[in-house]
Amino acid sequence: MRFTTGSLLSLGLAAAVHGLPAAPPTSSGCRVDLAPTLSQPQNAASNILYHTLSKWVNSTKALYFSTNYLDTQNTTKAPFSVMFKADMIPDFQTSEAISAVLDTWVGTYLVGGATPAKDDYAITDVVCS
Repeated sequence: MRFTTGSLLSLGLAAAVHGLPAAPPTSSGCRVDLAPTLSQPQNAASNILYHTLSKWVNSTKALYFSTNYLDTQNTTKAPFSVMFKADMIPDFQTSEAISAVLDTWVGTYLVGGATPAKDDYAITDVVCS
């Protein structure tokens, strides 16, 4: 099939007029809501990611955990949260299985556990879908 500049331009305009398909919805799973202990947290995204991985491994005794199991799009600015994707985490395929771990985190801190560290995040809620 041969396309001309005119046909490609027409196709592009049609897509612009009709809109492109919406991005696929976020997968089901559990969102962990976080509240920073500092008004200006430092390196929020990397700190949240690193400590979320560590807390999961410590909580589950998992030998491996991948960042692919997380949606971290809300780690760069408030309100902060991390989404654990269902159907991705070995041995924790359902939102219920993930929730069983994450619900124990509510009321603790991401870094410090029972007491906050200097630049920490309170775990305020877990919402699963």
